[in-house]
Amino acid sequence: MLKAKIDWKKVPKIKQVRVVYIQVKDEKYAVLYSANAAVDKALTTLQFSPTAVKMVENKAAVVVGTQALSKKEEHKCQNCEKEITIDNLNEVVGNKNDQTYRKTILKFINQYIEERKGKKDELHINTCLLKAHFLSEIATETGLLELKLTEGNSPPYYSKDNIKTMWPSKHKLMLENNTLESISSERAQKQLLNNVYGSKNGNLGGDDGWNYRGKGLIQLTGRKNYKDASTYLKNVFPNEYIDFEVNYDKVAETKYAVLSSIAFWEGKSVFLKAKNAKNESEVPNVRTIINYYDRNNPNTKTYFKNAVKTFKVDSCTPVSFNAKDIVTYRIYWNDANQGKIEKHIPKNIKEEFKNKYKYIYHNKDNQEIDICAVEWNTTKKKSVGHLKNSKPTHSSLVSDENNLSGSIDRRITFANGDIAEYGSHPSKGMIWRLYIAESEDIELVRMPDSLNINKNNTIINYTFTSTQRRYTSPGHLAAFIGALAENGFSIQTSGSCFKEGSAFPSYDHSNGKSIDSIYLNDKDEQKFIDAMVKFSFNKHLRGANKKHFKNATDGGSLHDSHLHSSFDETFVITINE
Repeated sequence: MLKAKIDWKKVPKIKQVRVVYIQVKDEKYAVLYSANAAVDKALTTLQFSPTAVKMVENKAAVVVGTQALSKKEEHKCQNCEKEITIDNLNEVVGNKNDQTYRKTILKFINQYIEERKGKKDELHINTCLLKAHFLSEIATETGLLELKLTEGNSPPYYSKDNIKTMWPSKHKLMLENNTLESISSERAQKQLLNNVYGSKNGNLGGDDGWNYRGKGLIQLTGRKNYKDASTYLKNVFPNEYIDFEVNYDKVAETKYAVLSSIAFWEGKSVFLKAKNAKNESEVPNVRTIINYYDRNNPNTKTYFKNAVKTFKVDSCTPVSFNAKDIVTYRIYWNDANQGKIEKHIPKNIKEEFKNKYKYIYHNKDNQEIDICAVEWNTTKKKSVGHLKNSKPTHSSLVSDENNLSGSIDRRITFANGDIAEYGSHPSKGMIWRLYIAESEDIELVRMPDSLNINKNNTIINYTFTSTQRRYTSPGHLAAFIGALAENGFSIQTSGSCFKEGSAFPSYDHSNGKSIDSIYLNDKDEQKFIDAMVKFSFNKHLRGANKKHFKNATDGGSLHDSHLHSSFDETFVITINE
């Protein structure tokens, strides 16, 4: 039985209303049930017939006049919405030391979370899991003790032993120069930090290592990180802006210790690693962004374990959104041979969801499964990656980045929008590729770093290799989710494209139109290819030395390590609601 309370004040006034004619339709708008039902004040009851059994879960809305009544979806669980308490802090660290200081930093943390809530730059300390990671990281950095807000304060932070752990190459050099003993003495911390940090993270030598040493709840280190934190404050918290590059000691003051940690957490996108890292084994993946050399710190795992308990992460409901407030991609199993993808665009989109898309999978039993909500950006469409023997110089430079992650050593952005990328190609050696900007604007979504969903007999599971090509087209992500759900295989992908549509070292991945996946065994690989074909992947390149899979063509030895798959965007049906 479906019961719906109707607020008659919201229904246009119509004289002599006596009956309501009700029809129940499925997702294809076929009529499952049709009846007359009497209206008794503000309560209408529909008794389902056997033909309407599919509707028993109340997936359809009851519509009366202009008012739609549907099942309410909560954005977060109750604990996600709660402020962080002093008890939470103490339980994470496992002690009640320095309570006055902890209450002060807690006041600022909660203040800034609340200030940005529901806005475009909402802080990603807004779910039980993200709170757990954020607190476990700042606890690792400082123990939530005021004394440890500044690196190198007395008592000495570094000794001969932990210099070897933190900076092995510097330790070796100090041994060779016979300076280890003097530089690690109690009075030589300034000398030590100038030595090890002198030219790192944007430092310019001199006393930069000491001046821009680790400070704040997340030990902000290096002139560049101080400058980046200031830029973040200027954009997101303009009333709190201060130039840390000039006022470097301010970072150790309690308010700015909090703000600088938020700036690093948000500005370096630490939360992207944290949001799906539910297990202790994944904690080093988060920690490595903050301090690579300290990534395996056992304290972080202990703090995270405590945080999971205090924030009740294991009982936190998944983040979901009202589909009426956000553009939603609905991915349907549909039938054995052909999947279906619909892009539903509501009349009104909430401000905080205007740069997000939601993905919902409808399985074989027509059960809805929330998959994820991702952010999207616009960029100029890029050409394929043209091979260049030397650095392109056809336009003035906007930026020139070095020492990038993955296979890229260098990326140049030109004033005309073109992007050139340089690095190691698996068969061509060190090369440049030029991705030419076209006039058309396109949308790209930032894929989740991983998905691990097991619900209602549906498994959707993938992880990335070390690649940072974690952007793709919105429809492509929907099709990939559909293909993953078909057989429940655990897929590892080496990615699609970068945020601006380039895709080094690939020629044909620009604009997120293709994705690579590491091979399964031959039997399962064929099943996965079939699943992708079902969701309109229309081109597959296999390796020259791989099995001749059905629906895949020879892509040469370059593809011996991975399958290359391209998606047909016209497969997506757009529905304006």
